[in-house]
Amino acid sequence: MCTSILDDTNESIGKKIRNAKVFGIPYIAILGNSTSESELELEFTKDNSKEVLTKEELINKFKELI
Repeated sequence: MCTSILDDTNESIGKKIRNAKVFGIPYIAILGNSTSESELELEFTKDNSKEVLTKEELINKFKELI
Protein backbone atom coordinates (compact mmCIF):
# COMPACT_ATOMS: atom_id res chain seq x y z
CA MET A 1 0.00 0.00 0.00
CA CYS A 2 1.22 3.50 -0.82
CA THR A 3 -0.11 6.58 0.96
CA SER A 4 0.18 9.99 -0.64
CA ILE A 5 -0.21 13.48 0.77
CA LEU A 6 -0.92 16.57 -1.32
CA ASP A 7 0.42 19.80 0.18
CA ASP A 8 -1.95 22.45 -1.16
CA THR A 9 -0.96 25.14 1.32
CA ASN A 10 0.09 28.61 0.18
CA GLU A 11 3.66 28.07 1.44
CA SER A 12 6.74 28.33 -0.81
CA ILE A 13 8.02 25.14 -2.43
CA GLY A 14 11.08 25.26 -0.17
CA LYS A 15 8.95 25.34 2.96
CA LYS A 16 6.74 22.52 1.65
CA ILE A 17 9.84 20.37 1.07
CA ARG A 18 11.25 21.17 4.52
CA ASN A 19 7.90 20.32 6.14
CA ALA A 20 7.76 16.99 4.30
CA LYS A 21 11.25 16.14 5.54
CA VAL A 22 10.33 17.10 9.13
CA PHE A 23 7.30 14.80 8.95
CA GLY A 24 9.51 11.95 7.68
CA ILE A 25 8.03 11.69 4.20
CA PRO A 26 10.48 9.35 2.37
CA TYR A 27 9.72 10.48 -1.20
CA ILE A 28 8.63 13.85 -2.53
CA ALA A 29 7.16 14.12 -6.04
CA ILE A 30 7.48 17.66 -7.41
CA LEU A 31 5.54 18.90 -10.41
CA GLY A 32 6.70 22.29 -11.61
CA ASN A 33 8.68 24.59 -13.82
CA SER A 34 11.84 22.44 -13.87
CA THR A 35 10.07 19.51 -15.57
CA SER A 36 7.97 19.09 -18.68
CA GLU A 37 4.23 18.41 -18.48
CA SER A 38 4.82 14.67 -18.82
CA GLU A 39 7.55 14.47 -16.14
CA LEU A 40 8.03 15.06 -12.44
CA GLU A 41 10.96 15.25 -10.07
CA LEU A 42 11.17 12.58 -7.38
CA GLU A 43 13.29 13.44 -4.35
CA PHE A 44 14.49 10.75 -1.95
CA THR A 45 14.62 12.53 1.41
CA LYS A 46 16.91 9.97 3.02
CA ASP A 47 19.90 10.90 0.85
CA ASN A 48 18.57 14.02 -0.95
CA SER A 49 19.03 12.38 -4.36
CA LYS A 50 16.66 13.36 -7.16
CA GLU A 51 15.42 11.82 -10.40
CA VAL A 52 13.29 13.22 -13.21
CA LEU A 53 10.74 10.59 -14.23
CA THR A 54 7.74 10.15 -16.46
CA LYS A 55 4.49 9.02 -14.85
CA GLU A 56 5.09 5.47 -16.04
CA GLU A 57 8.64 5.45 -14.66
CA LEU A 58 7.34 6.72 -11.32
CA ILE A 59 4.82 3.89 -11.10
CA ASN A 60 7.51 1.33 -11.92
CA LYS A 61 9.89 2.89 -9.35
CA PHE A 62 7.30 2.58 -6.59
CA LYS A 63 6.55 -1.00 -7.60
CA GLU A 64 10.27 -1.74 -7.11
CA LEU A 65 10.36 0.00 -3.72
CA ILE A 66 7.24 -1.62 -2.27
